[in-house]
Amino acid sequence: MSLRGSDLSCSYGSTPVLHEVSVQLEQGELVGILGPNGSGKSTLLKVLAGVLTPASGKVLLEERSLSEYRRRDLACRLAYVPQQVELPFPFRCNELVMMGRYARMLGPGLQEGAHQEAVRQAMRATGVEALADRRFSELSGGEAQRVRIAQALAQEGQVMLLDEPTSHLDVAYQLDLMRLLSSLAAQGQALAVSLHDLNLAALFCHRLVLLKAGRVVACGAPAEVLTVDRLEQAFAVRLEVQAGPPVRVFAGSQSRLGDRRVRND
Repeated sequence: MSLRGSDLSCSYGSTPVLHEVSVQLEQGELVGILGPNGSGKSTLLKVLAGVLTPASGKVLLEERSLSEYRRRDLACRLAYVPQQVELPFPFRCNELVMMGRYARMLGPGLQEGAHQEAVRQAMRATGVEALADRRFSELSGGEAQRVRIAQALAQEGQVMLLDEPTSHLDVAYQLDLMRLLSSLAAQGQALAVSLHDLNLAALFCHRLVLLKAGRVVACGAPAEVLTVDRLEQAFAVRLEVQAGPPVRVFAGSQSRLGDRRVRND
């Protein structure tokens, strides 16, 4: 299973957001999408998921254009976890995770045993079993994030795209989640995840794509992408990089770019 975006450009109205971006996900890979706020990370994932149609370029899943798939067939192959989800009804968490099974249901019967077991396994993997009967609207930000990831796991697709899944999570859950994604890659899935934590990306991702203003600054192994010069180009701060493996990135106590100081906070 592979997902490939070639020369993708995308705009919101008259504002260009992506400029001829190319990215590829292969079976068994966890790819990190990095960049400052407004660099196009979320837009790139939406285009790869088929949520947005690019102005130019193409996205191929198993060498077929996304537009060639029926939505149901695409949902059985590809799962997408956005940053936020607005729900018009007070669904319980187990009901929301069950919605991830919808594309695999051949007929009526939301309570079929196989679907229930898939939901239980997904909620167990993300540590939200105890939230099964809670209303989604009552959850904290971190709890809601893990429930949405459980919903994507329940889809059982071979490609998973996650937009900042570690946001709202404490350190322990961030590590648990990244270990889970790493294990899914080891089992043969292809995953892409947008992250702000450079050290998490270096520790768990096989390859990184570094964006700035909708363009690719660098793409490759963490040691190739997370260099002092490339990070300064993307983030406009001078950071300290310690060679790995894994690579580690620090804010230097005396670092300065123009009038901007970086402290060890």
